[in-house]
Amino acid sequence: MVATLVTFMLPESYSSNTRIKIERDQSDIPGMTGRRPEGYDPYYIQTHFELIQSELVLGKVVEAVDLNTVWGKKYANGERLKTSETMGLLKGRIDLRPVRNTSLIEIRVYSEQPAEAAQIANAIANAYRDYRLQERASKISASIRVLEEAYEQNNAKIRKIQGETAGLSLEQSTPDTNRLDEARRRIDDLQRFGQGLFTMLAAEKTDLSLPATSMVEIVDRAVPSARPVRPNKPLNIAIGVIVGGLGGLFLATLVYVLQRREFRRKSGVSRTPYPPRIRAIAHILIALVVGLIVGYNCATPLDLGSLTIVPLSFLLGGIASAYIELANQSPIPAPDAAPDHTEPNDAAP
Repeated sequence: MVATLVTFMLPESYSSNTRIKIERDQSDIPGMTGRRPEGYDPYYIQTHFELIQSELVLGKVVEAVDLNTVWGKKYANGERLKTSETMGLLKGRIDLRPVRNTSLIEIRVYSEQPAEAAQIANAIANAYRDYRLQERASKISASIRVLEEAYEQNNAKIRKIQGETAGLSLEQSTPDTNRLDEARRRIDDLQRFGQGLFTMLAAEKTDLSLPATSMVEIVDRAVPSARPVRPNKPLNIAIGVIVGGLGGLFLATLVYVLQRREFRRKSGVSRTPYPPRIRAIAHILIALVVGLIVGYNCATPLDLGSLTIVPLSFLLGGIASAYIELANQSPIPAPDAAPDHTEPNDAAP
């Protein structure tokens, strides 16, 4: 009953999902630059999961949808939320799943409004795609700057050696052949090195100019959902009936066994000092408290804490019921003592 009541009181939540295809950091024409393909990375998908949920991506989503203002009106009495607060709320509404045996990632977003869920899901896909493209362009641009500096430094060394060689030839009537040959060899080495730098520089510039849309491709766009996905009323009610029935049977059986005179006689436990009516009221209160806790958690089965709270509640309820039945202030009778026939036979709780 509690699970059913809480289920119908919970706010409805809608979900929208988009799917993206992710590839390695490369252009759409990888053979043009001569780059070697990257090796196998067992943490590739998990790494991109963390990137999608990072501030680099979600921060752009917060700005694009203006969630600080929108959610501030809903959850902060109209006051604008901080970006860190909004990101904490947003992370709790995102569910990332890999599509089995593919390089696809499903981005699912939950919200009380179907249009908002679709808008945020699409914004996440767009922000992640833009981040990957900007990161690739930034890395290549940094490589180009380093290669250009190295190329200029190499040319400066060549010009310096050429100037020294020309001066050496003019100063001496008989040129120093060994020094001139050594200078020419150094110039040849630097020129070959410069050609290698120039080739690498040209390849990087070519790679930067090529499109890289295949790195992140949005396969399916999110659309507003027509039906809520939370709470799942049939599932919650079924869980409440099953768990409540089994839990009630457990507690009732425990009390029944503890009340039997045969159990007390064999275990050496004498009659409890509490009257049967008081014990019955105590068991009802224990059952109500356990029922409230378990019913509420059965209505929110997606909460992982329920897996611990539900069995713990039954365990504590059983301990409390056992204490009510076995609480004993009188000494335990000797094994050969005659049974106490004045004790009422509480055959059932």
